[in-house]
Amino acid sequence: RWLSEYRLIVHCGGCMINRKEMLHRIAEARNSGTPITNYGIAISHVHGVLDRVLSPFPLEREILKTGLGDR
Repeated sequence: RWLSEYRLIVHCGGCMINRKEMLHRIAEARNSGTPITNYGIAISHVHGVLDRVLSPFPLEREILKTGLGDR
């Protein structure tokens, strides 16, 4: 698949597409083995505040810390 040529997909928030289309895009990325994130998460990481941004989401925060999300 052509998506496998990329190391990371940084997607918009998807406000102009429906849920089904966004889930399809995520599935395509997953099937190609290419990680996908959105601009908000990417920008938070670049600015060093991702841990604080994820504080309301303890499970996701733990996944990030343990590296389980790399699978």
